[in-house]
Amino acid sequence: MLRRPRVNETDDDLLCQQEELMARGALQPSAKIVKLHKRKTEDSASQKPPDDEAPTKCRSKFAQDRDAKKRKEGIVDNTVLMEATSRKEKVAVLGNIIERTVPANISLLEWKPSPTPTGFPKVHRLHNLTSTRSSVPGAEKKSLYMQHLESEGLLTRTVNTGSSCAASSESPSFLSNTSQDPAVSALGNHSFAISGEGILHKSDIEKIHQESLARIASLSHEERIKEQQELLSQLSPEQITFLRSLRTRRDKTKTVSTPRQDDTTTHDGMITKSTSMEVEDSNSNDKDDLPHFSSFKPSIVPVHDESSSGQDNYKVTFSDDVEMLNLHDDDDEPVPDSQLPIPPSQAHKWLHMDKVEMEKLKYFTDLPKPKPLKNNEGFIARFNFKGDILPYDADISHLEGLHKHGKEPGRAGYSMDELFILIRSKVLAQRQLGLRTLGNILRNAKEGFYDTCVNPPIMQLVARQELDQEEAELKDFEIIKLDVIRALVRMDTHIRLRYILESLQPSPETVINILGILTRMVRHSLTAAWTLAQTPHLISVILDHFLPHNLSPLLTGQSVASMSSVYGVPLREALHLLKIMAAKGRQLAAILVNTHDVVSRILVYVSLEPSEISIPLKEALALSQEAYSLWGVLLTYGLSKPQEAFISFYPMLVRKLVFYRDKVSVSDYNDTNKFNYDVGAHMIAVMMRALNIAATHSLLKNKMMLNQGTTIGADGKAEVLVPPELTWNDLQDLPQLVETCLTKWLTELARISESTFSALRLIGSCCDFLEAYYVKWKDQTSYSGEVFNTRIKHLYNIIISTVLNSSMFRNLISVLPSHSSLISDLVPGTERDPNNLGSLGCVTFGGKVIPLGLSSSPFPLLLPLSNLLLSLHTLHPALDSQSVCAVLDSDEIATYLEKLCQSSQQLSSQWLTRIETHFICNILQVAALKGCRRRKLYHETALFMMPCIHKGDEHLIKTLLTCIICAPEFTSDLAEMSTCVRDLALQDYEPLKSPAIAQPVLSPLQLTNSICHSIKSIESELVNSLVSRREYDASLVLKNGIPFIINSITISQIEFPLVLDQYWPLYPIKCVFKISQQPPQPQDKTKQEQLRDQSSPEDILTVTRCLQLTYLTLKHRRNTTIHTTTLTGWMYHLSLVFLAANDIFLDANINSYLQGCLVEVFRNGGYANLDTNSKFEGYSALIDWYRNMVEQFMSVSYGDSTFALFLTIPLQQYWPVDFRKLLWGDNNVALQFFRLTTEQVDQFIPVQQFLEPAEQDEGMIIKYRSALGCHEVTVKRNPFLYKVAAHHAHI
Repeated sequence: MLRRPRVNETDDDLLCQQEELMARGALQPSAKIVKLHKRKTEDSASQKPPDDEAPTKCRSKFAQDRDAKKRKEGIVDNTVLMEATSRKEKVAVLGNIIERTVPANISLLEWKPSPTPTGFPKVHRLHNLTSTRSSVPGAEKKSLYMQHLESEGLLTRTVNTGSSCAASSESPSFLSNTSQDPAVSALGNHSFAISGEGILHKSDIEKIHQESLARIASLSHEERIKEQQELLSQLSPEQITFLRSLRTRRDKTKTVSTPRQDDTTTHDGMITKSTSMEVEDSNSNDKDDLPHFSSFKPSIVPVHDESSSGQDNYKVTFSDDVEMLNLHDDDDEPVPDSQLPIPPSQAHKWLHMDKVEMEKLKYFTDLPKPKPLKNNEGFIARFNFKGDILPYDADISHLEGLHKHGKEPGRAGYSMDELFILIRSKVLAQRQLGLRTLGNILRNAKEGFYDTCVNPPIMQLVARQELDQEEAELKDFEIIKLDVIRALVRMDTHIRLRYILESLQPSPETVINILGILTRMVRHSLTAAWTLAQTPHLISVILDHFLPHNLSPLLTGQSVASMSSVYGVPLREALHLLKIMAAKGRQLAAILVNTHDVVSRILVYVSLEPSEISIPLKEALALSQEAYSLWGVLLTYGLSKPQEAFISFYPMLVRKLVFYRDKVSVSDYNDTNKFNYDVGAHMIAVMMRALNIAATHSLLKNKMMLNQGTTIGADGKAEVLVPPELTWNDLQDLPQLVETCLTKWLTELARISESTFSALRLIGSCCDFLEAYYVKWKDQTSYSGEVFNTRIKHLYNIIISTVLNSSMFRNLISVLPSHSSLISDLVPGTERDPNNLGSLGCVTFGGKVIPLGLSSSPFPLLLPLSNLLLSLHTLHPALDSQSVCAVLDSDEIATYLEKLCQSSQQLSSQWLTRIETHFICNILQVAALKGCRRRKLYHETALFMMPCIHKGDEHLIKTLLTCIICAPEFTSDLAEMSTCVRDLALQDYEPLKSPAIAQPVLSPLQLTNSICHSIKSIESELVNSLVSRREYDASLVLKNGIPFIINSITISQIEFPLVLDQYWPLYPIKCVFKISQQPPQPQDKTKQEQLRDQSSPEDILTVTRCLQLTYLTLKHRRNTTIHTTTLTGWMYHLSLVFLAANDIFLDANINSYLQGCLVEVFRNGGYANLDTNSKFEGYSALIDWYRNMVEQFMSVSYGDSTFALFLTIPLQQYWPVDFRKLLWGDNNVALQFFRLTTEQVDQFIPVQQFLEPAEQDEGMIIKYRSALGCHEVTVKRNPFLYKVAAHHAHI
């Protein structure tokens, strides 16, 4: 009885068992393979058994004659053939089918065979051939053709280059002439750079190639190097790369069959063994080598050997300047026998090892070491299963499963390409492993761990890979290129996820991930949210399985992460999903409330007592926190059922607030209190939402009694709303409790050195509640002015002033610069995001969290406290201002604002930066109310903050313009500064002339005085021009929290989250220019042309005020723009004055401020620092903008000198010559209108900028001479242009 080998047996034991098995002889197999239904054909029928074994069967004569006739005529059974041919083998994967490329110049007409007497080609006879089988045992059989080649002596002289032209007889002189020079012979016998398809004949191409070879052969090595360097200096890097690729593309692998002397043996004068050497053209991108002649093919010279029986052997020789590269694969290197699993000499002892296959034996050797890297050489990133990048030479055990056979078998880990292959595996476990690893990589990439070490960014690479996969499968892959989330919704991904949740009931981790995906889809847009809300059974499945009324599963004592199934367990992720959906719109919130009865589940979770359940306290509090948050969102719209729930649970809420007042302390911090703080903050936020609803009761009641509409319905008619059930008197217990809590917690905060994010947010929620209470109280019927002022004064003097004077508050404002997103120079995290899958970018590029979101950030308290401070001083102007003025004039605030004005606003568009923006605007408004010493600093800060305001906060633009930017008290220093301009050289400048009657001025004194007198007009014009009335009103509704008007508390996904750009003073002109560039509608065409030809007084006034504010910014507040704008950008936006309308630049005031702004842009050498590679909005290239300017100048300028000055800017010598050619060439008609003098131009730009360096472009010099010779430019009419042209034309 044979037994299986055991683990402890050695190789000798296995060999003994093998010998015992072989000694038993033939063994009866345990199974026998039988082929059923084997079809007999003629081939099988022909293999008949012997006559003695064949069954005797008498056949008729008719059958014998029929078979004989078939054999004679070659008739076969067509049925059998059709069945045989129809049985096609199925292919699992169909590869790419590429159409054969046939060159267009190949034609049968060129085939002209030589005529023969017989009419057939002459037969080539082989003579004097030896026997076809060698007498030497083991020698391989040679074909007749091989024997003929050897007898003619052609075999060893043939160079196999992988093409049929390697030894072509068409160019016999080439091999003979160039074989002496390996550098020339290495170039081959055909051109790699010239194809000539459709242009040149093949003979012409060969002739050109032969002439080139002859030219190269006549040069010495030094001359060749010199010619090579000269050629390379004339080519661009793209051209060099293209020429390098031609040889690689046409001749990938070059094989030279060269029998080596030590490996060749001869028998009877014939070569029986030869080797080949493969020479590959290495990719020029992998090596930093120039396209020189180092890629030589070897030349072949005969070497006489005594042992070769008189035959000439050939070896390969290279010149001295050829660098030898080892192109052998590592697998070809010999491996010592000691490293192999068995010695090859003893392999015959093993069964079926008669033929030793070294490749398979090497498979079991140790893994090769990674090749050493050169200095700063990059390498392919490889990841472990946790998503971490492994070092290049990481020493990791093979037991971890990170090694594989691929391009780098010695390196552990999986590359991105290998992971994408793994997730498409047919094996489920491999797909799961690949997806889990890829998810870990994406998580690390999102947290910024790979920002500085991986290129391109991981997120963009994954999006590109996924797009490549989908592009071949989906018809609407174009949508994926634009928006991944939109494509997921379109492909009904949410329906598939619902099926997984409903039918498959996956693991807890999968359930939480699915809820996260659905949340991301709802966040995308209102359309996506509606799609998910209307999906059949989706919300019901989530509510029934993950938000149940029954809390019995929470009595098990297990955390959610440790449960085997979360079905029937309330999940805070489900509440979070519903909160995001409700925040998208009033109607969606109404569906959740009325159709799905979400409120009843909310009440279950907010009334949850952690002591009554067995799950961890943190999870119970987190569930209550999300329930409060969802409840607050529903109350924002003033829906009736959330109001009823608030009324019914009001006693419980008061009891909980009393608990926080008595039991919760912000000075006693631990992990449990952290969640207590968060729950308390959301609970007080719910009370504030209810307060906003109660504040509208009296207003809506009066409106209803008068039958006056409050809102506009879908039919356009005013609707009368029913007053809410909550009244102002119902909530009178809350303000006093909240105020007591605020007093207690601020007192505790003043006694500790530092606090936590959650504790500050809890205190901030009390500030928000009291701010809303006092603002709404003034509009109630129960309002009493005396009581109102007393309460405000008590709150401010007892609580707020104490906090402002405390050292704790000084510590909070002292850390503002280190927690400011506007001051930070970190790059937004959105830089790593693909265009079709954006994010908030809270993790900046490099892996750091935005400063504002750090756990030590003071903004959770400073923003609500500043809101309360501003409201109190607005409601009660007589409040003591000593404490607040001390804060406004403190060194901490001054340092913060100074750093703010000098920052580059890298994170200004980040979503959470709006928190800091609101805080700064509150500080500026308080400074406007109470006054401050550093007025210029606050004015600069207001100018700096204008381009930082996000959409949805448009009311802040009006606030800053009215209270700070255009306030006389903050611009009073301009008159003083304008008087000091008398000492500057600017007062001696002569303004450029205008063809209009009124002439411009260029006196800084007059320009600044005009701004001071027009400051309120500037305010009104910009307020009406920068923000539309509808946007302003919508932002006020969100700010004031008016429940019956709010339709959504989210901002739609937008590409540009900011309202204004960095050149915001000229924003109205930019808008007019965009409108003018749009094709007019047929009915508005005449009107639009009239407006463009003749500007209205209102338009002239608006442009004048915009230029005045621009001049104020560039002249007197330059520090606010120097770090966030470019001089080229200012030049472009100023030039829009000429393009927006045909006559507006002729106005004297506009012309004056245009010249004044241009002086400030070119100040301190700004004319020499313009970026000639900039791209302007609306133009694909800078030259297009200049062409538009030149055409507009020729059409409507009337020779305006200011317009001409703008056109001279790109004529400076450091600008590309294309700009000069555009004006002096195709548009030379405009030259006669340039009447600028040298002195006039020199006031703005030194004339030397147009003269040095000397012009090198011959075409441009010819244009200069042509303009002078044709009198297009004369000394009298065009003195400046004449001087420039005469200088470069050498006249």
